[in-house]
Amino acid sequence: MSEGADDDGGDAGAAARSRGGSPRGDGFAPSALGTREHWDAVYKRELQTFQEYGDTGEIWFGEESMTRLIRWMQKHKIPLDASVLDIGTGNGVFLVELVEDFLNPSTKLSGFHICIDKGTFDAISLNPDNAIEKRKQYVKSLSRVLKVKGFFLITSCNWTKEELLNEFSEGFELFEELRTPRFSFGGRSGNSVAALVFQKTLLYSELFHPVSCKRDICCVFSTCQLGNQGLCSGLRLTTHTLWCTMPSQLACFLPQWC
Repeated sequence: MSEGADDDGGDAGAAARSRGGSPRGDGFAPSALGTREHWDAVYKRELQTFQEYGDTGEIWFGEESMTRLIRWMQKHKIPLDASVLDIGTGNGVFLVELVEDFLNPSTKLSGFHICIDKGTFDAISLNPDNAIEKRKQYVKSLSRVLKVKGFFLITSCNWTKEELLNEFSEGFELFEELRTPRFSFGGRSGNSVAALVFQKTLLYSELFHPVSCKRDICCVFSTCQLGNQGLCSGLRLTTHTLWCTMPSQLACFLPQWC
């Protein structure tokens, strides 16, 4: 359970942390709940139920979890045309809610302003086939599709706030902790889920990329290791020291915004 910042509905506990069996070093026992095949079968049944009876199926972490995220977007004046990725969208109920209550739908996407996860990272954590590596891949993929300064909203029943801060420590910073239902037991109180908002930062490795450096290019660096520094016209200072070499072509590493 997550210590910190009111009980969510839904049957999201199905993918909760298991201490039984043979847990790995991260405390998670491998489970079929962490496999794509399991969830493909679950949502195949839900789709059939919807087609036959009109029942939309499971709402992960309950309707309150959807309301919480939409209210956050409204509070922070997220543009109505913002691109949103619902990671592991399941039956799509949350996306329908977003379009009906908040966003203007669009088919043109080039990087996402908002990425949302309600239980997918939890399920991946239970994967029986090298879950630790899959979690790392998740973070890398998230960083690739989310715009710089974009927001990642995650709701988890497996991970505490502190654990999530550690999992998403590279390339993300905590923007806000959202209030979730609290409960008390045995004189102690806590939360059954953690809900955090991260903002993507610019990694040092993403800051520079190799380009062909010529006289008419604005070279941006505080120190240019050249025999003839006169080649570097339009000098502007940054906090980074870049190393320029000069074989047949001059190779510089320039910030992407130059």
